[in-house]
Amino acid sequence: MPIRNFGGGTTRFNEGIIVSGSSDASYTIFSSGSIEAQGISLDKPVEPAVVCKKGGSDRAKVFINSSNNLEIKQQFTNKHIVFKVNDEGTTREAFRMDGSVPEVVVN
Repeated sequence: MPIRNFGGGTTRFNEGIIVSGSSDASYTIFSSGSIEAQGISLDKPVEPAVVCKKGGSDRAKVFINSSNNLEIKQQFTNKHIVFKVNDEGTTREAFRMDGSVPEVVVN
């Protein structure tokens, strides 16, 4: 994504970058700091979301739904949502929600 300065001033990255386009547009943003997603639209509400893709296919989505609930959604069929923790240098699975059967595993 090219960054363009449409004025005579200096582009200041610490003030933020506004990325806009159609609702089906896709942008890649690399950041070493925090990223804020806002749903901004003049004609209809937009659901701000972080979408993870691999090989062009949607794999996961994190968003706030219309009831203001945080949703972490696995987009790939019959896969899991897994939370892992670092236990004194050893990575351990702490929580798994299984997509192929209705179960939750807590270690």
